[in-house]
Amino acid sequence: MKKKILIIFSFILFVACSKEDENPSKAVVIGTYQLIEKEGSIPNSVQTGIDMEWQEKYVLRGDNTFTKTRIRDGVVLEASGSYETNISSANENLIIFYYATPNVLVGSCGSDKQEGALFQTESIFVSSWHACDGPRLTYEKMD
Repeated sequence: MKKKILIIFSFILFVACSKEDENPSKAVVIGTYQLIEKEGSIPNSVQTGIDMEWQEKYVLRGDNTFTKTRIRDGVVLEASGSYETNISSANENLIIFYYATPNVLVGSCGSDKQEGALFQTESIFVSSWHACDGPRLTYEKMD
């Protein structure tokens, strides 16, 4: 009987720990993410580097706050708020940005205060804006 309880307890502990490990840790997420690729809904409309219409970055801090900065035609726009990481029902690592106030920098399908992204790797995430005909924006961690 004790062996059965020990086996069941070990299994529960293993499953619980593996679930935690799937969510990107704060230490992994913290940093500066630079926009590296912009792809429109028109085929072959991929832009990278200085060829993009704008340059953009997110700075994610350990206190779950962020700042997003965009430079377009020499004009600098900035927005800030908080973020959280989650795991989707499809077991994908997500990041959700909550803006302090509505902002033109929000790339979203229906909100001017919230946007989401999907981590492709520990250092690359892609905005969910492309799900509703917005551009597919890919960001890479720079530090």
